[in-house]
Amino acid sequence: MQNNEAFLQARNPDKEALVQIAVVSLGKDESLVALLKRLTRNKELEVRKREYGVTARTRVKPKSGDYQPARISAIELDNRQALTLLGTAKNEQFVESDSYFNAINSSFTRLTPEQIDAIQLPRLEIIERQSGDNFASLAQRSAIEHQAEDILRLLNRAFPQGDITSIKTLKIITRD
Repeated sequence: MQNNEAFLQARNPDKEALVQIAVVSLGKDESLVALLKRLTRNKELEVRKREYGVTARTRVKPKSGDYQPARISAIELDNRQALTLLGTAKNEQFVESDSYFNAINSSFTRLTPEQIDAIQLPRLEIIERQSGDNFASLAQRSAIEHQAEDILRLLNRAFPQGDITSIKTLKIITRD
């Protein structure tokens, strides 16, 4: 995994597979088709329009290896930005992987205003520790879905095995 300010990337070096997601700015009057051509440096790229945006097959060259097939897609966001998705794998794995890349791309849909209104955002709250509080009991009441106890310990500078009794105010995660 590589998470930096430009993109999020996951690699499987054994299969020379890579998935990358990024948010990029569209140029003035630039279409999604033109964006993919710019990103691939291929003015002849055959781009297909889909319900979610655009997609194309291309080729990429990993740092260690020969060119291999890839799928690149772009989905328009607000404020002249696009979500880009790139997926590649060795030739023999690409056929199966490409169907997964297409399925991932088509799963992106714009939320309706009702769906947006229904979103409950997690919120950081600071509380006074009560007698009987422990990380396990706080985790059960938390809005954190996975590894809540460890995350609460980390938020409260008690990771991995810190004692809650020395903490007067605790950070917890709730939902609005």
